[in-house]
Amino acid sequence: MTNVNVTDKYGLNHQEINISTNLVSAYISIAKPSFKGSYNDYKKALCWQNDFVGYVRTIKGCGKIVTTKGEYELKENCVIFVHYQSCINFIAGEDGWEFYTVWFRINNFKVKLDQIFEIPLSDTERNSMESIVWLLNTNNYINCCKANTFAQSIILDVHSKINDYSDSSPYEESMKKVALYISQNIDKNFLVADLAELCSFSKNHFFKVFKQFFKMSPKAYIRREKLKKAAFLLSSSSMQIEAIAEELSFYSPAHFSNCFKKIYKVTPSEFRHDSGMKGER
Repeated sequence: MTNVNVTDKYGLNHQEINISTNLVSAYISIAKPSFKGSYNDYKKALCWQNDFVGYVRTIKGCGKIVTTKGEYELKENCVIFVHYQSCINFIAGEDGWEFYTVWFRINNFKVKLDQIFEIPLSDTERNSMESIVWLLNTNNYINCCKANTFAQSIILDVHSKINDYSDSSPYEESMKKVALYISQNIDKNFLVADLAELCSFSKNHFFKVFKQFFKMSPKAYIRREKLKKAAFLLSSSSMQIEAIAEELSFYSPAHFSNCFKKIYKVTPSEFRHDSGMKGER
């Protein structure tokens, strides 16, 4: 029956979306130039205690996040999502670093990890962040529920802007093609000219697009992916370290060890020992 005295604005959730955020912690930091925060879970196996994600935003200054995936420089207004278990260091720049971090788990929604995006900080987001910290410090159940809601709102709002940013890139498909090719042929040595040819780009244009898209050079990206495969082999197999170096086309075991230590801060032998694999060294 229709009631002519009522006018409704009606919306229906056709996708039956059901996501939930489990807020782990949140903090606003003002770090001096000498600041270097270290994390050790990257040496440990993935488990519930370290399986969560961080949203990091620079407010002022500059900082660097070092993970097992690479190094990311966050200037003012830059944001990134990183996995906690992959974090090695947070390092303040020479003029200090004001930033905030939200660590969380989120169900039924996938965030884009390990990519830097420049998104201006809104007053709404900053106020929400201040509220999250205050609400969590009350240790009140309802207030913690509110903090979860604020955090979810920030994450979804930022991610919608990231999607707009990503969708506007005309090179996304080409870069995904290159990344897949590298992943499937990680045991090989790569020439930038060959990768450029995959996209029908000139060498110089490819280098510029690649660095803009991945926030690192092709050489740094390839080395990072090789070291990720090396870490997997060290923790899951008994292959000799020399054999892993040869398998992944490093110049020598010494070169492999030096590259590995720069990212993981331990030698391949130490990494294998910490992961519990007792195989050949």
